[in-house]
Amino acid sequence: MSDLMGPSESRNGGHQPKAPRRIVATYPYHDETGALLFEVVRFDPKDFRQRRPDPSATDGWAWSLSGVRRVLFRLPEIRRAIESGTPVVVCEGEKDALRLVEMGFQATTAPAGAGKWTDAYSDSLAGADVYVVPDRDEPGRKHAEQVAKSLDGKANSVRVVELPAEWSGGPVKDVSDLFDGGATAGDFLALCESASEWAKLREGRKKSHGGNRRSEDASSKGNSCPMVTIQVGGAQGRTLPG
Repeated sequence: MSDLMGPSESRNGGHQPKAPRRIVATYPYHDETGALLFEVVRFDPKDFRQRRPDPSATDGWAWSLSGVRRVLFRLPEIRRAIESGTPVVVCEGEKDALRLVEMGFQATTAPAGAGKWTDAYSDSLAGADVYVVPDRDEPGRKHAEQVAKSLDGKANSVRVVELPAEWSGGPVKDVSDLFDGGATAGDFLALCESASEWAKLREGRKKSHGGNRRSEDASSKGNSCPMVTIQVGGAQGRTLPG
């Protein structure tokens, strides 16, 4: 019955739902040691709420994150990836992150959606080679810039990956759409390889106010960045720029 009960806190600071909603997915967030901190819960009709373990509650959950530390999705896996030198993909939403994991990448997201990135999340990615993959909309673009700015100087490198407007004739809004359209891990790698380093884009904007510097950086980037071998779909030899 608890799956049909509407909790009181939404992803963006919520309210009591007007009607019972069915839970269709739960996304657990753990600290570095693997201890469960909270979950993001997806409902049908589409809505997101957050809950934390509460042994005193009837169903074992408190539908509030009051006093709970916010962390990145899949934090233990992401920390191990950074230690091994594996690049990390930052996207919008747990569904997209898990889709990227299925395709063989190490991916994460923040729990509160676009525009809610904090410097504490960037601290968790210190020393990583990071690919930021925003949704193809204005909030997504602003979110990507916020994330890149926060990571600048903390991550080893930061690149913002621009998704194509469509794939195989179908519209693309996010990475799930891309893979649903038939894109492979190799196709996604190609998009990552064409992405310019954020530091270069930032300097290019300062010097040319947008101009043609971005395209120049994108075309020359591959000659100056080392490559990091990762495993994709069980096959060795795929690479992402490090």
